[in-house]
Amino acid sequence: FNGPTLTRLPRLQAQHVEFLPVALLALDALLRQPRVRTAFVLAGAFSLQALASFHLLIFTALALVSATVARPEAWLGRRGARVAAYLLLAAPVAVIALLPYMLPYWHAHHNAGLVRPLDWVTGATWGDYVTTPSRIDEWWSDWNERWHVHIPLFPGVLALALAGVAMVTGVAVRDPR
Repeated sequence: FNGPTLTRLPRLQAQHVEFLPVALLALDALLRQPRVRTAFVLAGAFSLQALASFHLLIFTALALVSATVARPEAWLGRRGARVAAYLLLAAPVAVIALLPYMLPYWHAHHNAGLVRPLDWVTGATWGDYVTTPSRIDEWWSDWNERWHVHIPLFPGVLALALAGVAMVTGVAVRDPR
């Protein structure tokens, strides 16, 4: 879950993250018990999520890589080759599924020279992560009005409370997911 997904209605495509949990669950299943069917589900969920927007393609890919790296016990040792084989099966399936949709972007970049320079992209500031558009958490953001923050990215007090419960109860440490 990221701030823009939870708080930005003007960017409606950022709201279409319905396949991210499916992709993460498929990855979890693949890391626990590698199977061909699970590799295809992972490739399909990733492809469907990537079709929502190019940004979500990158976000989902980074989420899947991060989730894999965070669980080395699932892919190190004797199981590593088997897990790698199924991950390497899922990757080209997703590439083939996305190729017809990604080629026009490549042609626009390569043939028409359409490029978005890095300095056009503005990053979030610390103040963005402590500001919320939520009416429930409005009391939280009132103090931050003086900073003139334009991108509210704070997920809310409930999200912090649930993360705190996971940490305090030990679920965050015991469950590799």
